[in-house]
Amino acid sequence: MSIIHWDTSDARLKTYAVKTRAKGGAVISLEIEVEDARALGWLMRQIEEIRAEQDQVEKATKAAEAEERAQRAAERQVRGTARKSRQSLPAAPHPLLLTYERDGK
Repeated sequence: MSIIHWDTSDARLKTYAVKTRAKGGAVISLEIEVEDARALGWLMRQIEEIRAEQDQVEKATKAAEAEERAQRAAERQVRGTARKSRQSLPAAPHPLLLTYERDGK
């Protein structure tokens, strides 16, 4: 969870808007008016930290998904190799016929 905080004496919320998406979700736009350069720098630093956190989570999620895909592909390859090895065994040309004879008869 991320929080953006500002001192109301240095910055103020000028306007905000919400746009909903057809596929679900929404986008909130904030317009913050800043009088002090230090307050602007503080806000920009907070926003950059939030962006960095989101990027880190996104990279970790993508890496986990890639690892899972690789694991599934390896499992499919092992199953396919096992099937091929069973199918590639040569068939005997004729059934094996075993006979038994007693000595002297």
